[in-house]
Amino acid sequence: MSDIVRERLSEKKRAELTRKVKRLSQKFAQIDYTKPANTNLITKIKFSICRLMQQTLHKNTPEYLDEKYWAEELDA
Repeated sequence: MSDIVRERLSEKKRAELTRKVKRLSQKFAQIDYTKPANTNLITKIKFSICRLMQQTLHKNTPEYLDEKYWAEELDA
C-alpha cells in the first residue's frame, strides 16, 4: 500500500477513495466519545478465554515471553 501514489490513480479511483474516506470520517465524527464503550457478551467471553489461556501458559512455562515482558514492564 505504501507504493500507491495518489497522482498515478485514475480520476474515478481517486473520487471513489475520497468518497469512502469522507463517509468514514463522518461515522467517526458521529461517535459520542463521552459514553463508555459497549461490549457484547460474546466478546467478553472470548477475552476471558484468552486471558485464561495466557494464565495457563504462564503456569506451565515460567519462561513464557509475554508474561515475562509484562512483569518487567509493571516493575519498571
